Amino acid sequence: MNRLLICLLFVCFAVACGSSDKSLQPGETITLSEGDILLTDAAQRALFRIHPTSGDRTVVSNRIGGVPRQIARDTNGDLLMTLSESSLPVVLRFAIQTGELFIVSSGGSLVDPNVPVIGSGPPFLGPVGLVRETSGQLIVGDQPSATIFRVDPNSGDRAVVSGPGRGDGPPFTGRIKQFALEADGNLLLVVGSVSQGGEGRIFRIDPTNGDRMVVSGPEMGEGPRLMDPEGIVLNSLNTIFVTDIGQAAVIQIDPISGNRTVILSPFMGDGETPDIPSGLAFNILDELLVADRTVIYRVDISTGDRTVISAPIIGQGEPFLVADDIFVIKN
Repeated sequence: MNRLLICLLFVCFAVACGSSDKSLQPGETITLSEGDILLTDAAQRALFRIHPTSGDRTVVSNRIGGVPRQIARDTNGDLLMTLSESSLPVVLRFAIQTGELFIVSSGGSLVDPNVPVIGSGPPFLGPVGLVRETSGQLIVGDQPSATIFRVDPNSGDRAVVSGPGRGDGPPFTGRIKQFALEADGNLLLVVGSVSQGGEGRIFRIDPTNGDRMVVSGPEMGEGPRLMDPEGIVLNSLNTIFVTDIGQAAVIQIDPISGNRTVILSPFMGDGETPDIPSGLAFNILDELLVADRTVIYRVDISTGDRTVISAPIIGQGEPFLVADDIFVIKN
């Protein structure tokens, strides 16, 4: 369904019927079920839970304070998020059992002196990417400093993994974005274009020595260029899927050759017209889900066809406004 039509229908629906309030109430805690979709909303500075079949939306927390970006899950089931705003550049924990928010790691803020220092090591300036290693340690990508950190989720201590002065290989010349973790423990990092009309890259990073190599980009792989890649996910075969906000597309990448194939775009596949696809994830049925501003849709990888599972008029609850990352609960 066309996005403009969705918005117009939502206005009429809301006026006629009102909207269903599915926010958590004070003192209420969240129960996550396998298949639930979590989503960060940069505009409302909120964390949403979306039911995978009904599309119903619940505001898990709208007290985040900063701009939430990539989501990870701690070993105890708590949710972790990076906050990218310069006034609150931290890694945040949402405690499932209590619904409380805690700063996991912070080097303070150059803008707000009230932001506490938690953990030792170089400070974040604007953390965006986040993934948890099998050891339980967190990998965090800091956009302004073009630095990759390893963070202890208990002490908050920060150590540089890769970046200026650490690791060999080409530098991260564009904006650091989202991470994925390969089966062998290597990190995949999306780096956006330096400027409009430029090209982005997918890097592979050795988490031990910080060495970097380009997996796919102008100098590696054939196929359509990466204009401004954003989100990244791997399927069970280690194939890479990346959203590209520069061309409203999802691109499949061979992890060995770096070759790129567009599987979804405004000119490929039927259904919801892609706008600004950002986060993406595979659900428990191994189907690809994409968050695209106010919509989440399921994608048929073979055809590019899209089926909306949550939107302002699909599913109950407050709509999200600017989706960033999505994360599927898998037990």
